[in-house]
Amino acid sequence: MDKWSLGLMSGTSMDGIDVAAIQTNGEENIILGPTLFVPYAPEFQEKLQSILGATEKTEAIEAIEQELTVLHAKAIERLLRESNTSKNVIDVVGFHGHTILHQSPKKYPKGRTWQIGNSQHLADLTGLSIIGNLRENDVAHGGEGAPLVPIFQQALCAHIEKPLVIINIGGIANITWIDKDELIAFDAGPGNALIDNWVYSHTKQRYDAGGGIAKNGRVDETLLEEWLSHSYFSLTPPKSLDRLDFDFSPQQLSLEDGAATLTAFTVESIIEGLNHLPKNPNSVFVAGGGRRNNLLMEWLQRRCAPIELKAIDVLGWSSDFLEAQAFAYLAKRSLQVLPITFPKTTGAPYPLRGGRLYTPQKS
Repeated sequence: MDKWSLGLMSGTSMDGIDVAAIQTNGEENIILGPTLFVPYAPEFQEKLQSILGATEKTEAIEAIEQELTVLHAKAIERLLRESNTSKNVIDVVGFHGHTILHQSPKKYPKGRTWQIGNSQHLADLTGLSIIGNLRENDVAHGGEGAPLVPIFQQALCAHIEKPLVIINIGGIANITWIDKDELIAFDAGPGNALIDNWVYSHTKQRYDAGGGIAKNGRVDETLLEEWLSHSYFSLTPPKSLDRLDFDFSPQQLSLEDGAATLTAFTVESIIEGLNHLPKNPNSVFVAGGGRRNNLLMEWLQRRCAPIELKAIDVLGWSSDFLEAQAFAYLAKRSLQVLPITFPKTTGAPYPLRGGRLYTPQKS
């Protein structure tokens, strides 16, 4: 395990690029290495926002994809430079790209997922081997194509008492159940996305820092009950979401009341998700940017009592870079011809390999 794998993640929050290095054999041996976050300029965030939900490639999307790929190449170069790491010790890079469309096979006649990002161009720019298209094979076989992180979480948890649950609250909230011989995962609900959209539409702030806006509001229980009647919550896992699948917006409410109601919606959607699990876990760990929303965490803790919620960082992991590390891990598994998706994580018909290898082309 002398060579390193890099992982790249541009998540549903659209705030920037996470880069992480790990050493791994693609199974339980994992050493976590240097990490880096490179924020997107506000102008580029606006560009990404403008193409969410697109179904056909256009010249505008190709231009944004080109820009995104170059930004990822620069992020790799910066991590290597700042960590004093030579390219010669990098075995492979897991490149997720940025999701602009995700259609679950439970909702559409045929599932589809679309991540922009040119893997071949990234290989040429960096001179490194790239594993891209990590969701493609799963969707082609009727799977949800998401979530992909659970097999990495399971490997990290090899020596932790089970059963346990990991709740990741990013733009979308997802849940992973890990028991001795069972791995279950699915998207629970909207995570931070709706709160972020609501706050930005009123204040131009990207998120509700610490839940401060929602704390001054009141939850509209009638609206909350209406939202929770959405058919998604009655679906049995595995199941997955697109950032745009919940288009709820409490337009009739004040900024504060809307933020409070959306925060409550995120909490209750996670609770609905936990109700799908086989039994109560011994431990619940929380990852993702949502763990910094103090009000959200307070309300979620109240609903999960008496089980104590713990930030995943107490395990020695980096919550902020968990997904980027996972894509480094998945890239290594892809090279090792090991499966990355499973029947109870994505609905794959059987454990499936994933990813395509792109190597630098000589000019």
